Amino acid sequence: MKPRIFIGSSSEGIAIANQVKDFLEKMKKIDCIVWNNIGVFPYNKSAFESLLISRLLYDFVILVATKDDFVRSRGLKTNAPRDNVIFEFGLFLGALGESRTMLLQEEGTKLPSDFNGITLPRFSIQKKNIDKTLEGISSYINDILKLNEFQILPSTSLAVGYFNNFLKQATSSLIENSESLKIKDSFHPCSKIKVIIPNELSDNIAEKAKVFYNKHGIEISEIQNSKRPFKVQFAYDNSDPKNLTIVDMPTTINTIRHCCTLLLKKSGVGTSGNQKMVEEKEISNFKSTLENLIEQNDYCKKVVTILFESDYL
Repeated sequence: MKPRIFIGSSSEGIAIANQVKDFLEKMKKIDCIVWNNIGVFPYNKSAFESLLISRLLYDFVILVATKDDFVRSRGLKTNAPRDNVIFEFGLFLGALGESRTMLLQEEGTKLPSDFNGITLPRFSIQKKNIDKTLEGISSYINDILKLNEFQILPSTSLAVGYFNNFLKQATSSLIENSESLKIKDSFHPCSKIKVIIPNELSDNIAEKAKVFYNKHGIEISEIQNSKRPFKVQFAYDNSDPKNLTIVDMPTTINTIRHCCTLLLKKSGVGTSGNQKMVEEKEISNFKSTLENLIEQNDYCKKVVTILFESDYL
């Protein structure tokens, strides 16, 4: 799924907002949504309520601060951005963090003193230097996309827990025990783990996993774990008898749907468009977090492959 960037501005700054959108979409495989797009502020919702929902939908936010208002402060008359631009910057900053929320400042625009000492991306309409600034923003976004940060919704935390509690232990066991797996009192060669990420969530990932296993002829067995007083179930693909493959669809991601339902205050049956967008974002982040963690672990790099459900062969 492409990362989504929300671009906000005043009505007077909409031309700059669209310029930011056009530039970034050419430079990267991303989707940019400007605040006046249809659906950003849906019917029968207050602007504030819509913004609260928006903070869950986007990976980055860029607020354009242009010289729209005249303000008098301590006897001096200066140019300032509209109040709503600063308010929205604070709202998204609290939700996404300082690394994913940017204020693009027109030179000469007065900002609150809290911004003193902070390096902000700036541009000048007279100097026509915005493209150079946007190149810097584009490079910055590319760097941040390589990281997986903790945010309001739980996908990063879930991926870290799944990695530490299952993948690290499983890969260590396979490699340190001559890559053998005990099934029904006999040992079988096994040196692969495939983690299957569902293309979309459901109300019960365990049931979704069973349907997937049955479809692909994947069998379920269990092993006694010395660290636990009960047997642990796992699924395996024995289509290649010379090298079995452990297959796992992480049921821990059930938590994502539950959290989305609570945060979006769902009150009806079915899944709204906004909830689908948030769930897609969280699934994608879960997968990329696992990929980054695996890349840093020598055992996992050797053993684990992560696939979307539709890519499984």
